[in-house]
Amino acid sequence: SGQMKVSNTELSAITASSLNIESRAGAIVVYTVVAGDTAGVSGLVTLNASTSGSITFSTCGSTWKSMSAYGGAGVNVNSAVTTTVGTLLLDGGNGAPEFDVDIASTGTPLTSASVLDIQSSASGSIRVAAPARWSASNGISVGSKMTVIGSGQFEIDADANVDGTGSLTFGAASNFTVDSSLVTGVSLVAANLDLSGPIWGGFA
Repeated sequence: SGQMKVSNTELSAITASSLNIESRAGAIVVYTVVAGDTAGVSGLVTLNASTSGSITFSTCGSTWKSMSAYGGAGVNVNSAVTTTVGTLLLDGGNGAPEFDVDIASTGTPLTSASVLDIQSSASGSIRVAAPARWSASNGISVGSKMTVIGSGQFEIDADANVDGTGSLTFGAASNFTVDSSLVTGVSLVAANLDLSGPIWGGFA
């Protein structure tokens, strides 16, 4: 099967209220995306490989107004992903071979101007490598069990604009495991903490 490639120039020529980029069977790979590349899209950009494909954010960072990524075979994050207006959602979908959402490149920040939502539709798992920082102005939701590897600090700030409204939510399927003695600490900052299920920490 062939491949479809969309350049930064082509992306910046799109004007729409929202944009859906879909791969029904193959993978979606995201290279460098700067804010101006999607300036013509006023709302949400959706990357949809939810049937059987994966989504990979390569070693170049990407910036969007609002973005949702659905990967049926997982979402792999190897560089910074940022939204400047709305929600950032990463959904590992139907169950990847090991980790449905894999953020295993150290020092990879996730930043949302609104809500940061990380989950697996298949009740799978999330892996993140410290040092890392997740921040959002209007709350962070973790919907699946999560394992922290790497070294250094892992920081979660669900109220980054310090307006007293950002909640940190761990869903009923989530638990928290630190799987490396080199992780020196985990920092949780939020205006409210919502535990729908158990949360625990320690070495696996």
